[in-house]
Amino acid sequence: MKSVLIVAGEPSGDLQGGHLVQKIKERTPEVNFFGLGGDHMASASVEIIEDISNLAFMGFAEVVRHLPYILRVKRDLLKLVDSRRVSAAVLIDYPGFNLSLAKALKKRGIPVIYYISPQVWAWGRQRIKKIKRLVKKMLVVLPFEEPLYRGAGVPVEFVGHPFLDFVKPHLSEDEFRKRFNLQGRYVAILPGSRQQEVTRHLPLMMSAFSLFNRDKDFQIVIARAPHIPKQIYTEAIEKAKLSSIATVVDRFVWDVVKYSEFAVVSSGSATLECAVLGTAMIIVYRTSWLTYHLVRALSDIRFIGLANFVYGKKVIPELIQANFTAENLSLYMERMLDIRYRKEMLLHLSVIKERLGTPGAVERAARIIIGELNER
Repeated sequence: MKSVLIVAGEPSGDLQGGHLVQKIKERTPEVNFFGLGGDHMASASVEIIEDISNLAFMGFAEVVRHLPYILRVKRDLLKLVDSRRVSAAVLIDYPGFNLSLAKALKKRGIPVIYYISPQVWAWGRQRIKKIKRLVKKMLVVLPFEEPLYRGAGVPVEFVGHPFLDFVKPHLSEDEFRKRFNLQGRYVAILPGSRQQEVTRHLPLMMSAFSLFNRDKDFQIVIARAPHIPKQIYTEAIEKAKLSSIATVVDRFVWDVVKYSEFAVVSSGSATLECAVLGTAMIIVYRTSWLTYHLVRALSDIRFIGLANFVYGKKVIPELIQANFTAENLSLYMERMLDIRYRKEMLLHLSVIKERLGTPGAVERAARIIIGELNER
């Protein structure tokens, strides 16, 4: 029986890891997985050593503050690796932790397969040399990543984006609206998957919606990350006096997005989810002053939205840091009601979706990983 370490440190990685393990176990049920993850990976029978809800640190200062805990988690994982006959490790994004872990695994002779690349193309190109030394195989999900790694001599394969396999509504629009008592048009709000993001973004999003909706009759539907306390959302809604027209929805994020008029989205993988679902959006983000200026100093990126990266230029509006104000966001929300503007954006989104490849990414990744395991 083979044992595989799998590590995801964020909700998006947990989602991807859950689908990947499920697909691998369909073909090779005898393989056991253990590592870091959340509910999705646990549902796929991964033995969770540390839950990602304890690892949701955002920003440089936050990581430094929790460094002793992070190092303890790494030590505990390596103790388990040393006590088990581990055939391989599958690392999912989360580069600050995973690349350090990969170095320790390399010393132990354990092959590392990296699924979903760190954003080296944005502000970590120096990491490619390290990845070449430490990683046996890169499985990338964005089309421009493959030539980047191949040109640096890293064994790489573009498998396509897994969102094309599973990002779809769970319910019909009629079923969704009945379930959550939604009658009119609504704006979808996706404030982030980390608690720090939600506490920073949601109050501004509520204020912007209040300005936008003064002479309209829109409702607002907020997609809640299941591991974040609901109270954080309800307090922001009550403070903005929007309780009568606001709905918080758990676990139906793709329905929330698909059936909305448009979405306001915290920058991250959710921008690609909106693109796959064909929903026009506004991208927003705020972080700490220190983290923002460190990123600016270390990178030369012109935009931060993943969907814009895939397209190759800014075709979706972004309000970042000081530009993310209630007033600015309300103006962009107003612009989203222009049918011609939204239609043009939807054309751009269809191009983004096409560039993500073809369905079957999870199956292709699983097949490659099983092949690597069979070599052991």
